Amino acid sequence: MTHARSPFWAAVGLAGTLLYAGLAPQALAEPQAGARKLALLVGISRYERPERYPPKNKSQQPPDWWNLNTRNDVERINLVLRDRFKFVPADVLVLTDGQATRQGIIDAFRSHLVDKARPGDIVYFHYSGHGQQIPDDNGDEIDGQDESLVTADYVSQSALDNARSNLRDDTIGQLLAELKARMTPPGARKVLGNITLTFDCCFSGSATRGGNLPQGSGRLPNRGRGWIEEYEGKPLDGPRPVPSAQTRARGTADDSSGLLDAGEAVASGYVLLTATRSDQVAKEKRDENAIPMGAFSYYFVRALDKATARTTYRDLFEQVSSELTGDIPGQDPTKEGEDSSLLFSGTAVPADPYLLVEDFDETQGVVTLPAGRLQGVTAASRYAIFPRGEDVKDKENQFAEAVVSDVKTTSSVARLEGDRVKWPPAREFKSARAVETSHGFGDCVLLLWLEGIDGPIAREIQKLKVVSSKDVTKETYEVFVHPDETDPLNNIVVERKDGGLQKFSTKSPETPKRIREELFGAWKWKYLSRLNNGGPDSLINVDLRLVAVDVQFTAAHKVDLTKLKVREDIKPEGRRITVTEGDFVMLEVRNLSERRPAFITVLDMTPTREITAAFPYFGEVPKFEAAPAAENAPWVSLRQYLFRTKMSTDKDSEVDRYKAFGTMEDANLNALVFQRQGERGGDEVRRGVARGRGGPNHGLARLLGAAVLGEDPDPPPNQGPPPAQLRGADPLVAEVTDWGTAEFVLEVRRKK
Repeated sequence: MTHARSPFWAAVGLAGTLLYAGLAPQALAEPQAGARKLALLVGISRYERPERYPPKNKSQQPPDWWNLNTRNDVERINLVLRDRFKFVPADVLVLTDGQATRQGIIDAFRSHLVDKARPGDIVYFHYSGHGQQIPDDNGDEIDGQDESLVTADYVSQSALDNARSNLRDDTIGQLLAELKARMTPPGARKVLGNITLTFDCCFSGSATRGGNLPQGSGRLPNRGRGWIEEYEGKPLDGPRPVPSAQTRARGTADDSSGLLDAGEAVASGYVLLTATRSDQVAKEKRDENAIPMGAFSYYFVRALDKATARTTYRDLFEQVSSELTGDIPGQDPTKEGEDSSLLFSGTAVPADPYLLVEDFDETQGVVTLPAGRLQGVTAASRYAIFPRGEDVKDKENQFAEAVVSDVKTTSSVARLEGDRVKWPPAREFKSARAVETSHGFGDCVLLLWLEGIDGPIAREIQKLKVVSSKDVTKETYEVFVHPDETDPLNNIVVERKDGGLQKFSTKSPETPKRIREELFGAWKWKYLSRLNNGGPDSLINVDLRLVAVDVQFTAAHKVDLTKLKVREDIKPEGRRITVTEGDFVMLEVRNLSERRPAFITVLDMTPTREITAAFPYFGEVPKFEAAPAAENAPWVSLRQYLFRTKMSTDKDSEVDRYKAFGTMEDANLNALVFQRQGERGGDEVRRGVARGRGGPNHGLARLLGAAVLGEDPDPPPNQGPPPAQLRGADPLVAEVTDWGTAEFVLEVRRKK
């Protein structure tokens, strides 16, 4: 078991930052009557300018910034603001590419936001593009560098060139001060209303991590880079600035993204959520339709789409953090400041608890639903169909059931089940209400790109049902298997999209099996990362965290569990905690379910892609009773599950993700994850599942069983035939109400 962490919060710069300013939490329970909602969205994709330098002279100039994929960022944010938070289209201004010059952004901020805003309004600003560190021009930066946005009229990649063209953090701070002054009532210290800013960019990395990637590499670009003195043997940013003695004497960095002076974030009620730590870069990913966009923006939009009127900035951060770190290891969002305020002053429009059937094909026996991959619909999910206008909470009103067989980007097709004779007339299906009763997970496959691989290794890989190379390209792969470029005859490389890389000798007879296990581990990580459930629709909701503790030892040199003391100097920040190698940490859980006990299992998803049981190690899964009031449920310290953190690699920090699963009955989930692939036969693992009272027919147990076996467990009785689109596999589904999940991130820093 490895536990790796790095510092929670250094000077983060603007890197993928979400900044909120507003009233105290209790004052934000209701938005101001007649509050106007204003938004300015900026996205710059076109940075390269081939016409700027003649080919023969280009090599003598500092290079251009590389192009990005930001159009999808602003389009999807615009859509969710309008649909879920009812921003009026005329009050959302979008600047893209050539419109987003330095002066263009400043003018739009002042004319569209500052001039129009009034106390009580809701104001939002978003930027997607490159970020850059440039020399500090007024001595206010501890590291001697200003953070800045690379606007459309930048000069070059050179920090010295862009010192006069980029949009500095000081200028952004001035614009924010003007907006705050406009929205602060006379005599008040804080704004009345809501100011939110997000930045999907960064100022970190090195020449290899943040530099431009070669064409055809198959990877999407990073958004920004760190300071590079020379590039390809020629000066680029020049010598790194040295902070003045005055700034060095401060001793600590700003507590914000660089927009504000030290301490102002907390004093003014700001909340900052950043897409990356100060030592990381902001990355891009492909959405459900294979269109590239910012990874932070993607998960930010998903979180906004699921928000309710009671969603806080803490809630938003926890969802973004869980999904982003699960998908892209090495990009860890952070937060700072008061995070209990309601998102956009609590103006999220409640999502309908049902979908309206758009069409009914009586010949094929299928209905069309107005939701697809974008909304999280998956194949094999089951929907109950109710008449239009009827209460969907009363099961007596249900007149049909359908299973999703085909999923498109924004729509899906579900096949009706049961006796056609009992179906109502076709006209009754139009605008009928469809409610999801179980969610399918069986369509999760690892996208593999094979190049130059054949023989026993290719045959071994093809045995994995969870891997697919069909129609996978350099742009869409998740794992790339190919001969080592430096030694193709002796080594094979398994390379993950996130940069993880393993080499295997072609001479070893164990290599085919080891590569298969490596791919299976990557799939298992992806699969379990997607198993998320909970919220108001679930009967079971659980919570999880880790706390740092001081320990005392007995005369027998064992930890005295009766004298553990929670450390005050190391506290969880949201859903993550940062410790130093050698520190002791302890698991804590709680049951947030309303009047229902929960059986809780905790899994450890390690940096090496192993899945192990963190709690319990063996025996029956303990039952945790519900508190009289779920919101006041106490934390239960699992003193027997205390461990000392240890690094397993030579990296400066490592990250573990812990995931808690809560069920209504003892499904004995730990029996599944104790076994590694191939350690025991599938029959024995299945018998292990059956020992739990939930048995192998518990939906969540079957899902986790698939993660261990690498194949679909035996389907429960009366499950019915699977849809053809599931590659002949039995559908992996789980009820949406009888289980819940929670995640927590542990980061361990190397002791210096």
